[in-house]
Amino acid sequence: MPAPKASYYSHVLAQWEAHLHTNAPSDLQALQVAYGASLLLYDVLVGNEAAADRESAHGRRKMAIAHLSTIMLRTSRACMRVIALGYVQEAVSLKRRITEAAHHTQKVLADASGEYSKQWLAGRTSASSKLARSVGQSPRQWDFYSRGTHADARILPTQPEGGEQVMVLLTPDRDLKAANVLLTEIAIEVADQIPIVARELQGTELIGHKRERLDEIKRGIEVLMQRWYVGVAEGMDGVTRIRAEP
Repeated sequence: MPAPKASYYSHVLAQWEAHLHTNAPSDLQALQVAYGASLLLYDVLVGNEAAADRESAHGRRKMAIAHLSTIMLRTSRACMRVIALGYVQEAVSLKRRITEAAHHTQKVLADASGEYSKQWLAGRTSASSKLARSVGQSPRQWDFYSRGTHADARILPTQPEGGEQVMVLLTPDRDLKAANVLLTEIAIEVADQIPIVARELQGTELIGHKRERLDEIKRGIEVLMQRWYVGVAEGMDGVTRIRAEP
């Protein structure tokens, strides 16, 4: 059966998506830093075998960190692709998953007994909103993430159309501030995860070329913070960072 013919407008949409994706590296300052962080996380994860002892506290923690880091890696790559295509609002749900993985990582690290790891691996931990509150996530920011996860009209992109009227956009667009804020958050959370993977899965600190790459990523994050961020929050590694309101 032949494929249905696309209309002129469908072609325009596809061409605009392709244009935004092609120009994303030059348009979006934070994309390269987030992309580099995801590649380094991949390199640190590759070759780590699953914990042989899944019943010990150490084995459960190791398994949970490996799974959470894999979720963060895969989701960050998908989220960056969606943002590059110009669908920033649609990327919010993916960004929330990355943040949720970071929250679970904090809880796993704080529980030496391995019980939290066991419950998380079995899918029996707290709801995401309760989890977010327990680790100090801004309620306003978590509400923003939740809008993007659900069918909420407030997440749709709009543009003014005279007076108080606004028009909902059907097509993707390049919202530089929103895109760079999300990408910077991705870079921060992925970068935070990298030394955790090294310590928990490999029992060592990053050294050599990988350490140099992480240091370069952190320098890139500092540059991004100065341009895109307001407010203050502390990363998982204890470094106080300036963060933007959504």
